[in-house]
Amino acid sequence: MIPHEVVITIGILVFFGLVAFQPMLADLTKDRAGDIPYIESTVVCAEAIVSCVLGQAISRRRISCKDVLRYLPVGLLRAVEDTLSLVCLNYIDPSLYAVLAQFRLVLTGISSRIFLKEHPNKLQFEAMGTITMSLVAFTVSYHGFGGGDKLGILLASVAVLCKVTASVYLERQVKSDDMPVPLQSATISCGTIVPALAYTFAFDMDQVRDQGLWGGWSLLTLALLALLLAKHWLGNVIVKRWSAVVKYVIHAAAVAGTYALQRIWYGLSWSLVSCMLLGILMLAVYSFAEGKRWQPTASASEASLGEKKSSASEPTVGREKPTASASEPSASQPSCDPNLKAFPETSENKLEV
Repeated sequence: MIPHEVVITIGILVFFGLVAFQPMLADLTKDRAGDIPYIESTVVCAEAIVSCVLGQAISRRRISCKDVLRYLPVGLLRAVEDTLSLVCLNYIDPSLYAVLAQFRLVLTGISSRIFLKEHPNKLQFEAMGTITMSLVAFTVSYHGFGGGDKLGILLASVAVLCKVTASVYLERQVKSDDMPVPLQSATISCGTIVPALAYTFAFDMDQVRDQGLWGGWSLLTLALLALLLAKHWLGNVIVKRWSAVVKYVIHAAAVAGTYALQRIWYGLSWSLVSCMLLGILMLAVYSFAEGKRWQPTASASEASLGEKKSSASEPTVGREKPTASASEPSASQPSCDPNLKAFPETSENKLEV
């Protein structure tokens, strides 16, 4: 029997590979064309249909309308996020998209501060600042074959915002929900189908008339569908087992994999500046994850203040007030400096009672 730790490690590595390869696979489905030949939202819709059927079959339970309405915000946001994640690759290349997607960790930290009970500490906020600066520096300095088109950056940013909103809402539901992962994935996917179809008819109606809903599909498109299905299911497992932050740490580590795969597959040159910025990004993400264990130590003034409060709260009934001997320094006469002398008790400095 395989140990539980080995299964967890394999699952995390598989999820890492899926996240790293998804932008590359989506770019390969272009088949050397300038734009993706199929309707991107149809892939999202088909993946949701397969996930919905498969989840009910594995759990042997049917989806209730109450659960669909409960998870409908997640399904709607996921439909927009998955679709825009594919559409933006018409304007930017996989490496730039993978880096821009890491801003979700910063937004998740801010959202956790506002909406969740787990607040980032000071060290984590410092790591979030480093992540933001490295993302901006990489976006400005990077020159890929897809360029840094402003529309592509905007679409990727909207996709990240939708993903973070869905993850925060999902985490609030998961922590108080005992629904099994297959049924939960099926419920979320059920809420994704209608928004994905609505996006298709709203923005790609001309292409639907010309080649139908499934026109332009290939074997690579089917592979992309399977990859999205596996990534969503494993992502739900990680969020249910740990948290959304753990999932985003894996996403951040996968950026280096996407960058390396693009360089190797297309024969592109390696940039020292880009590699260094990716290293800073990964180090900042690791610091964010490790910062969760960090606890600030009390300062000396806070410790002395706590001692004073505790001594003041002790009962004094039945105790005799100690008298200071001649050899013991009083509180008004610190013994650290022998040159200091007590003020004479004159009429000017006497306290009137």
